Amino acid sequence: MKLSQLGELALLEHLKKRFEKTSKKIIVGIGDDTAVIKPIQKNLLLTTDMMVEGIHFDRMFITPYQLGFKLIAINVSDIYAMGGIPNYILLNIAASKKTDTNVIEQFLDGVKNAQRRYNATLIGGDLSALHNGMVLVATIIGHTDRHISRSGATVGDMVYVTGCLGDSACGLELLKRFKKPVPLERISKEQRAGQYQTGLLMR
Repeated sequence: MKLSQLGELALLEHLKKRFEKTSKKIIVGIGDDTAVIKPIQKNLLLTTDMMVEGIHFDRMFITPYQLGFKLIAINVSDIYAMGGIPNYILLNIAASKKTDTNVIEQFLDGVKNAQRRYNATLIGGDLSALHNGMVLVATIIGHTDRHISRSGATVGDMVYVTGCLGDSACGLELLKRFKKPVPLERISKEQRAGQYQTGLLMR
């Protein structure tokens, strides 16, 4: 089924069912004009990132699931960088009416698993149509007792990173050689270890 057959209202209702409010601090969630949340007696952190097909991502190299997870993760990363904890997510999706609903469903799977991992709740957003491609925007609201800014760095401070520097560039180079996405979300740890040993992921 294509998005043009499903319709915006049906997709909105689907989102409402898939992402039910899970916190008592959410008074009104998905489906109304705005979300309503109880204020947190902390410093609020707000961040947003936009991903435009053909500029920030190419679906030749990424699965819809990975795209959804990444969209949330890059925003959560900014919250963490400020010393905060993510709480709420606003999600904007603009896609071609010719987009298969399975693509959207897999994308939402990635979003849902990311929100579970980072313990943040989707509370609203917006849906729109494009002639071609996709534009995806996530906004995350978080909190912190004391924010950490870039300008606060001084000589002698410790610098922490997660993962290995260069992994992203290395992964993109490998995907360009594969010329297709690698659906790692469907590969168990045991299978992945075996593939690394046999070189299947390194060709």
